[in-house]
Amino acid sequence: MLYDGACPMCSSVAHALRIRENYGALHLLNARTASDDPLYREVRRRGLDLDEGMVVAADGRLHHGADAVTFMARFGAPASPLSTVVNAVLRYRWAVDLTDPQPRAIRNGLLKRRGIGRTDTLGKDA
Repeated sequence: MLYDGACPMCSSVAHALRIRENYGALHLLNARTASDDPLYREVRRRGLDLDEGMVVAADGRLHHGADAVTFMARFGAPASPLSTVVNAVLRYRWAVDLTDPQPRAIRNGLLKRRGIGRTDTLGKDA
């Protein structure tokens, strides 16, 4: 999983997530420090903007944004009764599409308040 390590919300979610055994361990990559990692380079090559959502690599595919959230909901190991309920809802892409703008707005607000810029994965700010 490639995520924004400067975002407190993104970091909390990334470290709280677990993947069921059929996918093995979840390998976390902070996009702000992993620019030399092959996954980061592939994300850039494909034009996936990490400021618009995290990326999960599984089964030879890259799941970005809402697709990554849906993947995590389907294959994440439930850690609590609340996460079981949330995962049940977020298994459906329409539910993620409906709820995704709110967490992204919170993320952007948190970063702005802390004076932290975009990840600039795609080099837009260069």
